[in-house]
Amino acid sequence: MTDRYLMHGLRIASDVPLPEPATSFSGPVDLEIHRSEPGTIERIPDESIGIRYALDTDTVYYEGHCEEPGLWVLKAPGVVSITLRGARATVQLGPAVDPELMPMFAAGLGIGLYMALSGRLCLHASAVEADGRAVALSGPSGSGKSTLAALAAAAGHPLVGDDLLRVDLAGEAPDVYRGASEIRLRAGAAALTQHWPERSRMTADGRTAVAPPRTRAERLPLAALVFPVLDRERSDVGIERMRPADAFAALLTAPRILGWLDAGVVARQFLQLTALAAEVPILVARVPWRARAEPEMASTLVERVLSLV
Repeated sequence: MTDRYLMHGLRIASDVPLPEPATSFSGPVDLEIHRSEPGTIERIPDESIGIRYALDTDTVYYEGHCEEPGLWVLKAPGVVSITLRGARATVQLGPAVDPELMPMFAAGLGIGLYMALSGRLCLHASAVEADGRAVALSGPSGSGKSTLAALAAAAGHPLVGDDLLRVDLAGEAPDVYRGASEIRLRAGAAALTQHWPERSRMTADGRTAVAPPRTRAERLPLAALVFPVLDRERSDVGIERMRPADAFAALLTAPRILGWLDAGVVARQFLQLTALAAEVPILVARVPWRARAEPEMASTLVERVLSLV
């Protein structure tokens, strides 16, 4: 069954369920997503690599290449393969992978790959609404961005999106689009389900997904991009602007798809991130981190960000 979705400013038709309520609209779509039967997901030959995100030569998170003009393949070896031909993505899982993980890969790697190759800036970030603007939290997996977004939502700041955030640089000031309606939390943050007990579920990868109240706006001006640093020794939230060199170094880690070697994509992202750094405050948030974090702490973070920008 194919459903239609409005996510990230895109009109999507997908037979893979996405973390967003399906809707109805007429006319053409921007992206089609289809499932494929499970199959062996092998490594890509080194000589053709156009993307490689890896810890080391033996630990490859994902890699990709352009098989022919208009056809890209992104693979997490043994786990998932995303084939993108123009505006049609096909998702294939490895034979031992839980089929329930397919929506996560489609919504993250699949849409992220499409946006990067179609020239749209897509960050690995979560965001909440505050005073009609978006405060975005970016950083690597485990940096606390999703937990902080959930805490801010519990304090009354509507969710803009989690994990993947599209930024539009075409207007007078950068905007972000509303994204997925769920936040995926690690085990340590699962207690946040108490705020939305009827809007939570366990995911196939052992996380807890919550669906807090979300923004009604399709897009919002971006107030600031914040990189959280968790500190168990701190007693209060500290916010400061990054020095230009540090800000740009942080931004280089922010795209949803990392490890690009393709010259065209690298050059385009460099220009996009340079423009973002020139137009939006790039901040670091030093966050006191306890076994039990409270919504008030995230609310303080958001308030101090807005007071600085």
